[in-house]
Amino acid sequence: MKKCLFITGVIIILLFTACNTSEPEEHYLHPITLLGVIDTANARRHTIAPADYYRLLQFTEGREAVPLDVLARTFRPSSSSPEYLSVTMLRRDIYDFFYALRAYSMYLYFGGNNVFLPIRDKILQELDMQEYWYIHEFIDLVQHYLSPAIVDEHFYFGSSTLPSVFTTDYQFFTYSGRFRLTENGIVNKVTALYVQKISLPCRPYLDFDLHNSFRLSICENGEEFYYALVLHIRMEQYSFVPENVRISYIDNNGTISVEDVPLQMVTTQLRPWDAMPTLEWMQGIPIISLTGWGFRGSVGAVQFIEYAEELQCEPVIIVDLRSNMGGEGWTISEWFYRILGTAVVPMHDMLTPANSDVYQIISRRGNYEVVSNIQLIIVLVDRFSMSASEVFISYALAVENTLIVGQNTGGVLISHGGTTGSLWYSGVSFNANRGGTIFPYGIFTEAIGFAPDIWVTGDALVATLGMLEHHFESWYISRELP
Repeated sequence: MKKCLFITGVIIILLFTACNTSEPEEHYLHPITLLGVIDTANARRHTIAPADYYRLLQFTEGREAVPLDVLARTFRPSSSSPEYLSVTMLRRDIYDFFYALRAYSMYLYFGGNNVFLPIRDKILQELDMQEYWYIHEFIDLVQHYLSPAIVDEHFYFGSSTLPSVFTTDYQFFTYSGRFRLTENGIVNKVTALYVQKISLPCRPYLDFDLHNSFRLSICENGEEFYYALVLHIRMEQYSFVPENVRISYIDNNGTISVEDVPLQMVTTQLRPWDAMPTLEWMQGIPIISLTGWGFRGSVGAVQFIEYAEELQCEPVIIVDLRSNMGGEGWTISEWFYRILGTAVVPMHDMLTPANSDVYQIISRRGNYEVVSNIQLIIVLVDRFSMSASEVFISYALAVENTLIVGQNTGGVLISHGGTTGSLWYSGVSFNANRGGTIFPYGIFTEAIGFAPDIWVTGDALVATLGMLEHHFESWYISRELP
């Protein structure tokens, strides 16, 4: 009987030890709380370095002056294109187009004459190989040579309704496993093994940067914070969609193990465009939803501002910009002014025409300070949050106690202004915006977008409401009031 009790006791001790060694809490950094998440987000905002002003000047100084009315003087209004044209007429269109391209705000950013004049000459050489060209062949030819030089979702040549070829196709993939950030690295929560490297089975010699591969995340019920494996992959580099990721682990004894686990491509459901904002309350929390930005002075723009005044005293506000693909974001600076009572200087600098033929830098960072704020402002974003919605994020990153929740934004902001033209002979339309947007290094990349403070694979609103239900009270009590 005593022998049985002894064996039973040993088994219980072994089981208890096994349960406790699966997750080495003694090595973990402080538990992840909403207070810690917000502190990290605030630190992120305070450590963003201003853009190098001398680097910005490179995009204006020495620029060959092009009159800003060049499109109106050189090109005809948009009209239907002929089916085909002679090479003589198309050559004239090419010379006109590349002349007008010098007025493109990001012309020097993408290399200036050193890049674009050789492209022009290659197009002219190939045009000379045929006496007549169908217009669709002409468009394909220009896109073929020009698209590698320009990464700008707003830029187009030929049609504004087709998917842009002047961008980079990045797709995001996630793995369902959960990880922890420890003093010694990233640890799998289930196996307690440290992640050594991340690669794709088809390309094991190409490693992903561990620092950029794991995102602070929250489960969809909002209860638990953890780190998720999130990869952004440039799809042009692959002839297939990756289905698995290879994780190499190392234990405390230096033993290495390899595991291939399934990847899931991040998909986003697009909601209908609507420039009329809505305000609803869920769990006592105000939620402003907006899937489009209206014109200055429009009913929707005025309503958006009025919501800011109405919600000034609310301890937490959710602004849902998922599926908001842009528009005229003139109300953004006013919204932040009304909600905070002070002007906000956004994270970006701008290239803009100063007069008839000169560009200037409007540097937003000269007297830059992160604005103090005691409200918790949560902005929900996804891959369809683009353009003016990303301007909103630039403002939010300049304010304390803001959280960006969801997925990376769409990355459609490097140029703006809606400057279009139509070539005289072919009638081919194009857009080369006169306004440009420059961000400090590492904050925003065209086609990749802004990274959220908290990544959510599922429904960001559901996860946020769950997070507030489980964690908001502790943050609200601990915050420093003036």
